[in-house]
Amino acid sequence: MLFIYEGEVGHEQEGSYMLKLTAEQQRVYDFMQAFRKENGFPPTVREVAAALGYKSPNNARQHLLLIEQKRYIRIIPGIA
Repeated sequence: MLFIYEGEVGHEQEGSYMLKLTAEQQRVYDFMQAFRKENGFPPTVREVAAALGYKSPNNARQHLLLIEQKRYIRIIPGIA
């Protein structure tokens, strides 16, 4: 999966209504931004899960899908 971030998705554009992230979604989003800033590319779902202490990558995937629904990221399937 490829994650495209706020500036590339139209996050908080003038006149648009954005749903706020929950505290846990914000934690995932913040980790993803920090990882990308440090490494130059986004983390994998497994890296998100491991870094945030999730027992399963599916937990991370669910948060990522919800963050995408709120238009903070865009997930492009099929790209690692």
